[in-house]
Amino acid sequence: SYFMLGQMLLNWALIRMVNSPFRPDEHLDYIGAHVDEIANGGFEINLNHLKAASADASSSFSVPMVSVKSIDKKKTWDRDTMYVISLPPEEIGHAYSPDDRRRIVYPYWSWKPCLICQCQRPPRAHHCPLCNTCVLKRDHHCFFTGSCIGLRNQRHFVVFVFWSSVACSYCLMHSMVYLCTHFLTRNTAWDLMLPLTAGRWVLGFIGTLDAFMVGTLYSLVWFWVTSLGFLLEQARAIQEGATSFELDNKIKISNTATLEDKLRGVFGEHWYLNFLFPMHAVYPCTDDGVQWDSIKA
Repeated sequence: SYFMLGQMLLNWALIRMVNSPFRPDEHLDYIGAHVDEIANGGFEINLNHLKAASADASSSFSVPMVSVKSIDKKKTWDRDTMYVISLPPEEIGHAYSPDDRRRIVYPYWSWKPCLICQCQRPPRAHHCPLCNTCVLKRDHHCFFTGSCIGLRNQRHFVVFVFWSSVACSYCLMHSMVYLCTHFLTRNTAWDLMLPLTAGRWVLGFIGTLDAFMVGTLYSLVWFWVTSLGFLLEQARAIQEGATSFELDNKIKISNTATLEDKLRGVFGEHWYLNFLFPMHAVYPCTDDGVQWDSIKA
C-alpha cells in the first residue's frame, strides 16, 4: 500500500514538473520548412452560416468540412475535421462585424498559426488557455494536477491513473470485508444509502465512525470509476496512436506504427519500467511532437 501511494504521489508531482510546451526557437528548421505550406495551405472562407462560430476575432476551433484541395494542387487533405483560425480585424482590411467574419481554414495535420502565442505550431499542438502556452501533442488539461497532459508527461499520467486504479481496487476489497464483518453486524443495509446514513447519524442512530466509513466508501467508488475510466481511455488512445482530443472530436487517425512503436512514443524504451520507476530522464519518449511520419494525412 505504501508503494502504491508513493507511485501516485511521485507521478502526480512529475505530471506538474515535466511539461511539454512548444518552443519555436527550438524548431526553427521545421518552421522554416513549413512557412510556405502554412501560407499556401490556408483557405479563406466565409463561415457566417456556422451558428457556433465565436464572435471573438482571435478564437480558433474545429469544424467539420469536406475534402479540400490545397491551393498549390499538390496535396489533398481528406480529414473530416479542419482547423479554423480567425483573422483579427486589422488583417481583414475593413471593419469587423459578426455578420461579415472571414476566417482561415487549415487542415488538422498541417502547421498552423497560434494567434495568442504569435508563432507557427506543428500538428497536434494546441493552445491551452489555462497554461497560456501551446502544448506539444496536447491530450487534455488535467484539473487535478493543474497541468496539461502532453508529449512528455503523458507517461506519468498513465502510470498515475494505473496505480490509482489498483490502489482504489485494493481499498474497496478491504472495505467490503469491513462492511460484512463489522458494519452490517450493527447496522442495516439501508444505512449504506448516503442520504439515510447522514440523516440517521444526525439523529444519533449511527455512530460517527460508521458514517465516516460510508462516506469514505462512496469516495473510493468515485475515485475508482474515474481513474479506471481515464486508464481505459489512455489505453485506447495509445493503441490507436491518437490523443484524447482526437478521440473526443472524432478526428480520424491512420497510424501505421506498430503497438510497440506507439508504446515507445509515449514511454520510451523499456516502457514497462515506467510502472516501477520514473524513466523519463533515462528513456525519453521517441516521439518528438513535431514530425509524425507514421501518420497518413
